[in-house]
Amino acid sequence: MLNNYHCQLLSLCGDLDYTNKYLKTPHWGSSKRPCNLCLATSQGPRTWKDFRDSAPWRETILTASQWRTHAENRNCAIFKVPNVSGLSVQPDLMHAKYLGYVQFFLGSVLFLLTHHILPASPLANLRRIGLIARRILRRTNQSAPFNLSQWSKLSIFLRQKGFPKMR
Repeated sequence: MLNNYHCQLLSLCGDLDYTNKYLKTPHWGSSKRPCNLCLATSQGPRTWKDFRDSAPWRETILTASQWRTHAENRNCAIFKVPNVSGLSVQPDLMHAKYLGYVQFFLGSVLFLLTHHILPASPLANLRRIGLIARRILRRTNQSAPFNLSQWSKLSIFLRQKGFPKMR
């Protein structure tokens, strides 16, 4: 309190680089704990790549008091301020998503289209999608951001194990 004025910190906003470097929040690329708000991991039973409502990582979402009990969360002085925790950190929406997420998303969409939605064989469906993409790019006079000739192999998104993922 200063001269009868009070203040309350509503949020700390920044991109993932900023929050990691200056607020000492977990690094998004870490395999052990990439999230500031839960105890998800990159691999294993608590993987963040599991999007089901019953995913085990969802049980590890932290409350403000739980967040303060983790030693690695006490590295920045601002988190010693009463009522300020990792839940006060708001990532900016332009830089908040894990870049690898798009690869999993596109791989999953292609898997659903080629294996479940379109009527032909998976490989024929993939070739059809690639042909449509080429036509659209040609019609709009744009260049492909990726090599469309590889769209003749299911391996561009199917992997030996794990979820579908674009290469």
